[in-house]
Amino acid sequence: MLGIFGALSTILYFIKFPLPIFVSFLKIQFSNIPVLLGSFMFGPLEGIVVALIRTMIKLPFSDTLCVGELQDLIISIAISCITGIIYKKNRTKKNAIISLVLASIAWVFISVVSNAFITIPLYIKFMFNGNDQVLIDAISVVIKNVNKENYMIKYLMLSCLPFNALLSVLVSLITFLIYKRTSNLYKNKIDAD
Repeated sequence: MLGIFGALSTILYFIKFPLPIFVSFLKIQFSNIPVLLGSFMFGPLEGIVVALIRTMIKLPFSDTLCVGELQDLIISIAISCITGIIYKKNRTKKNAIISLVLASIAWVFISVVSNAFITIPLYIKFMFNGNDQVLIDAISVVIKNVNKENYMIKYLMLSCLPFNALLSVLVSLITFLIYKRTSNLYKNKIDAD
């Protein structure tokens, strides 16, 4: 089942699209839905395994020199731990909601912090040979009055934060809506075998 979730997560990763209100390299994709499903159904470690399967499969196809994959993996591990630990203690609808809300908050916080200190510096170093002006130009398409002194804070607050808030809520909502059906299908399959 984890292999199936890993494959599904990989497929969902490649179905992505930008929104014109955000910086162009931020793309909506739903690859964390199977990670959360794995965490709910089996536990936090299994959710992490789903994320690792996805990451290993998509690494050869990286267009960010693996920086984007690192960011995705950091977020996936965090949300898997939060949802898996909270939901495993008491498998109720209320706990599912609490775990998804806390995972969404952590997702947004971690995305901002890791972008500031890990992802964006690595992205500038590896993708643009240390030339942050290329990134500044990309950010300037969506966010006005960006320069060398303010590009990081403007990117984080006006693009990274709202983008990840929107994406985490969408992923959590879809996961919440389909979890019981997915879990029941799995239980019925196990019972039939």
